[in-house]
Amino acid sequence: MIYRSHPWKELLHPNTTFGQLKEAERVKRVIPILLLFLFFSAVLSFVRAYIGVGTEELAKYLPRYTDEQRTLLHLLFAGGHIVGEMVAPLLFFFISSFAFYALFEETNLAKLIAVQLSVWFIFLIGEAVSLLLEWAFGLDTLVSPFSLGVWGPYLTDDRFVWALLRSVSLFSVWAVYIQVVALRTFTNQSIGRIVATVIAVDLVFAFFAAVCTEFPFEWFQS
Repeated sequence: MIYRSHPWKELLHPNTTFGQLKEAERVKRVIPILLLFLFFSAVLSFVRAYIGVGTEELAKYLPRYTDEQRTLLHLLFAGGHIVGEMVAPLLFFFISSFAFYALFEETNLAKLIAVQLSVWFIFLIGEAVSLLLEWAFGLDTLVSPFSLGVWGPYLTDDRFVWALLRSVSLFSVWAVYIQVVALRTFTNQSIGRIVATVIAVDLVFAFFAAVCTEFPFEWFQS
């Protein structure tokens, strides 16, 4: 039996599709969807940079530069965002797949990669929704109303903490659910161990994502 990866169907009917994936002998259409998601990540990042979302900190320093230097800075900013938005999901995609493969011996790496494609799709949806809200209402990227990040400004001025809170969102809960359903289908492990493992792996990535976006330099200042 050949299983053709279909992230949208996996999100709508996870129990059925992951049951089919478990019985499959081969998994196809992973690379084309992976490339498609990379393209969408780059487009979202380019649009964010083009309309100026997240450039507020950069804008404070622009008056000291010439027009040519400002143009170069904007290009560097856009390029950095695009590369970052492509590299970060790829790291999460492959490292988390290998982590689950190492922690659950019964699993198949190709099938876990197919599952992580649907998780990537969830985060793409989340990024698209966040971009619309940031552009329409001028919201800070770290205080999405769909995450605990919205409480950040009321709790502390530390943007690193905001970034950590932002990682706990409706979309991350959805992603955890999809991963738990998949691992529950693929293995005979207890639901408690599966949930604990999935949350632990995702929290590690959330921490490093927060460090990459809002490194807490002030913690090391005397």
